[in-house]
Amino acid sequence: MMGYFILMILVLAPGVWSGDWWLSLESQCALKGTSVVIKCDYYPFGYTVTEVHWLKRSVASQLKPVPLSDLPSPPDFEYVGNIRGDCDLKINNVRPMDEGRYYFSFVTTRDTWSSRYPAYLTVRELTAIVKPTTVSEGYNVRLICESGCPSRIGIVWFRDGQRVSEPEFWARREDAGTYQCAVYGQENARSASVALNVHYAPKNVTLSISSPADIVRGSSVTFSCSCEANPPVTHKGYSLYKDGQWVSLGQTHTIIDMQPSHSGLYHCQARNNISWMGIYMVKSTEIHLDVQYAPKKVTLSISSPANIIRGSSVTFSCSCEANPPVTREGYSLYKDGQLVSLGQTHTIFDMQPSHSGLYHCRARNSISWMGIDTVKSTEIHLDVQHEPMKVSGSVEPQQVAEGGSVNLTCSSVANPAADNYTWYRRRTHSANSNSILQVGSGQMLSLHSVEASHSGLYFCQARNSVGENNSTEVLLTVETMNQGSQSHLIIAGLIVMVALVTALLLFWKKLRAQNAVSGSRVNGLSSSVREDQLDTIYANITVPSAPPLTPSSDEADVIYSTVTIKHKATNVTPHIKSKAEAEEENSVIYAAVAKSRGS
Repeated sequence: MMGYFILMILVLAPGVWSGDWWLSLESQCALKGTSVVIKCDYYPFGYTVTEVHWLKRSVASQLKPVPLSDLPSPPDFEYVGNIRGDCDLKINNVRPMDEGRYYFSFVTTRDTWSSRYPAYLTVRELTAIVKPTTVSEGYNVRLICESGCPSRIGIVWFRDGQRVSEPEFWARREDAGTYQCAVYGQENARSASVALNVHYAPKNVTLSISSPADIVRGSSVTFSCSCEANPPVTHKGYSLYKDGQWVSLGQTHTIIDMQPSHSGLYHCQARNNISWMGIYMVKSTEIHLDVQYAPKKVTLSISSPANIIRGSSVTFSCSCEANPPVTREGYSLYKDGQLVSLGQTHTIFDMQPSHSGLYHCRARNSISWMGIDTVKSTEIHLDVQHEPMKVSGSVEPQQVAEGGSVNLTCSSVANPAADNYTWYRRRTHSANSNSILQVGSGQMLSLHSVEASHSGLYFCQARNSVGENNSTEVLLTVETMNQGSQSHLIIAGLIVMVALVTALLLFWKKLRAQNAVSGSRVNGLSSSVREDQLDTIYANITVPSAPPLTPSSDEADVIYSTVTIKHKATNVTPHIKSKAEAEEENSVIYAAVAKSRGS
């Protein structure tokens, strides 16, 4: 079988001349994997060629050439000549085993002729050389391709299968790879690969985190730094930074318990022993880490931290630290544990004492902490100060005789407590009934040895640092002496009348008993009565009517009463006396003198 024709590098060999024919062969140097043509010319003068053959003797010890098709591993050859002078042989995809001595033979109608001298085929390989094989970025690189054959050939270069335009260049990190050279026009036959190692500083430095979604307080986050670098960055070549401050060394860094303080801008830096433009450390892009957490440091403040006066305006403001921020509906205000309002602020325009109490606010967002949704602020005690209110005065007693004592007491509700009380009297019997006289001070005012002139309407005025208010008026009545005597006489008269009536009843009962005994003796009854049983006491008490009560300051009122007392009869026969006789006997006149008490 004929092979395909191969391009060769020619070496002229001497021709063979005979009287009847002439043969010329050329030795060749071929590159492995390429195609070569062994040049051959012959001239069979006057004869007709019927057959042509190419033979090979692989080794010098082989005595007789063997037809190519009979070889154990024949080359991929092709006869590209003819039967009239051209006897070229083409060998495709030349192999090292194809090297050797090649002979040409032809048969004519007369005889068979063979070449006495062979054409020698030498097989060589392309060798790619990269100088230097390891280079830092920015340095010069030169590519050299050696063939081993004496003739010059066109060379092309490939890096990782892609055509390289220039065999000499300044190294870049992209130039790293494997290089091959090939003969121009036969690019499929390439040399063995040679690697170019380009050292360069880190590039494409990237920081990533293990939790790209929302990061909640208390969770765990791992930072990882990566890059492209040659030589690779070691563990100590990586650094992590937060807000420009160094955090740690190493390609990874883990925070087990994320806190709000961990929020910030993070980046990592990588370096090896290669610098680029004088820069050894290369920085990644920054990542903003946002740690979400429930409200903390919840604080309630008021617009008037000083004294709060009744009627003033006060605004409550609640604030906290939270991520995400607390919305308006997330704030609530409480007074004494009871909800007052929703919202971050609340204003009371007219403060009243009822607004005093303990206030606190609460805040919540979408994040809970330890199962707690709302966080409470510290409490603020709101103390609304006001002027004295509900001021009242009292007099004890409200009626008093001249010379007596009276206590005037004033009370009020005030914050701060009233620190000044003043008493006033309105003169009701003076020409100017609206005249007011200050009579004293103090929450309790005591009046001793009062006189008629002390009578009148009294009121007190209570005052503190906020303001003052007056009580309603109370009446004090001071009784004069005559008025007091008439009252005392009436009372005394009533007491005497009650006593006399009681005495008359007792004597009447006793008189009935004695009359019963005396009557039995007059009627001749036989009973005897001892002398001492006849002793009877008669009493005749006359209570005059009370005289008209007239005022007198000095004279005493005298009430006269007549009392008649019967003596015992001694050794006299008892008899019943008439009423006139009884009245004439010993009588005693008693006088009761009633005098009005001085005060």
